[in-house]
Amino acid sequence: MPADDRWRGLYPDAAAPDPGPAGMTAGVPTALADRLMRRIQEDGPIGVDTFMAACLADPQGGYYQQADPFGTAGDFITAPEISGLFGEMCGLYLAHIYDLAGSPEDAAIIELGPGRGTLMRDMRHVWSQLMPAMTSLPLHFLETGHALRRLQASTVQTDRIRTAASWHDDITDLLAATDGPVFGIANEFFDALPVAQLIRHDGQWHQRQVGILDGRLGFTIGPSVPEDVA
Repeated sequence: MPADDRWRGLYPDAAAPDPGPAGMTAGVPTALADRLMRRIQEDGPIGVDTFMAACLADPQGGYYQQADPFGTAGDFITAPEISGLFGEMCGLYLAHIYDLAGSPEDAAIIELGPGRGTLMRDMRHVWSQLMPAMTSLPLHFLETGHALRRLQASTVQTDRIRTAASWHDDITDLLAATDGPVFGIANEFFDALPVAQLIRHDGQWHQRQVGILDGRLGFTIGPSVPEDVA
């Protein structure tokens, strides 16, 4: 994700700070910020993607390790939480694709970033009415938050509709656990993934990194990267 630094007033050396508020430490849980700062002190600045991954999924302080960040009591509301109609429409579409594929019995259902499990619950509800075979297909969820996994399990595995379900930390493990075709969905997932960021400085693209600036976490300009990579 390239960024233009013309408005930032960046300093010329590669360890120079991005001007701005009092660094980034204030937005990071204290224990996690301390661990990140120790890591940076030992190994040097880290990429924006590495910083984002820690903030989102760190086992002790990651954002998605909290019990429930969704809904009116959380930080944001996604479409499945507003109306069951959204999940039912998604379920109808997947049922149509499953039918076009010949209704394979060895298929699996996958969801990336299942939130509370509301979307899958609503899809399975419509499958129980229109495509019952899909409710018996194994479920595979990509989810790193252990509290969210428990919430998803309680939402999806209702007394009326139960099936085998597995949770995975990364997509490689998830796909390795499935033998046949997969039918999947991801709602508001990719926009929450860690991303590397490049920044233009002195006519070259550089990695944007996170370092320690005046005792706080802050952006720095990292090594240059070839134009064809940028």
